[in-house]
Amino acid sequence: MMRPASLVPAAAGGRRLASTRRRAKLRRRVRRLGVRVLSRLTRRVRSELKQLERESYLAPF
Repeated sequence: MMRPASLVPAAAGGRRLASTRRRAKLRRRVRRLGVRVLSRLTRRVRSELKQLERESYLAPF
C-alpha cells in the first residue's frame, strides 16, 4: 500500500523528483526526435509529390 507523501522520508521524495526529471528529459528527447523524423518524412513526401507532378498532370499544391 502506498503511503501518503507526508509519511514518506525526504530521501524518497528526492528520488521521486529525480525520476520524474529523468522521465521528463527522456520525453523531451523523444519529442525532439519525433519532430526530426516528422520533418524528414514530410520532406520525403514532398519530393515524391513533386515527382508525381512531373509524371502526371497533378496540379501543384
